[in-house]
Amino acid sequence: MDRVELDLWKPRDVSRLLSLVEAERRYFQDLMALLPVGVALVSPSLSLTLTNRAFRRMLGIDRDAAADRKLDDLLDMKSLQERVRETISSRQPSSVLNPSTPTPRGARSLLVNLQLFREWEDEGVPEVLVPLEDVTDMIGTPAARAIERA
Repeated sequence: MDRVELDLWKPRDVSRLLSLVEAERRYFQDLMALLPVGVALVSPSLSLTLTNRAFRRMLGIDRDAAADRKLDDLLDMKSLQERVRETISSRQPSSVLNPSTPTPRGARSLLVNLQLFREWEDEGVPEVLVPLEDVTDMIGTPAARAIERA
């Protein structure tokens, strides 16, 4: 990789560029925090590397506790580890319906989506993006039957 010639950059330009990067970072942090859908990013071993507020609220965990948890501890799904491995190896998204997830609001039916994602620090290390959708109120509807068939 070629070395960037630092003398070509004026301090004002560097400052402006850093401000733009910081503004974009804050924008995406706010977007993730305010999403009404629960979203987590997990390692291949199912350790939570990132969770948004809706995810933590949905499963009744606080921000500090989320860092020490694994997804399969929270969702209690026997096939989850296998599904994550399949998603990583096949590079194809998948969905799993977890019909009885304990939450602060009682047992809920959650649709667990798995999408391959790359780790931001090391692009060679895969992670899995996990949006959770509460479909309890949809059970028995045509939409729910379509999810179950998928």
